[in-house]
Amino acid sequence: MNKKKNLQIDIYRKRFLYFNLGLVFSVSLILMALEWKSYPSVEPIDLTKETSTFEKIEQEISNQFVPPAPPEPQLEPEFEVILDVE
Repeated sequence: MNKKKNLQIDIYRKRFLYFNLGLVFSVSLILMALEWKSYPSVEPIDLTKETSTFEKIEQEISNQFVPPAPPEPQLEPEFEVILDVE
């Protein structure tokens, strides 16, 4: 590389500083964008009035049919194999 006329003006001496400043700036912008919260504007509700938009439904509880247990499976008898070896 050729020698510069004035070493104090050389921009490549501070390239690490500029690189780190750019990283800090971009990471801080990304974190700020991800943590940004916005809430929709909601009108306050008056809870002192008793207004209901739902109808009260009353149902009787009935006995539910419980099916009987299934019958146990029948096991087949085991056969014993006898080898006739002479």
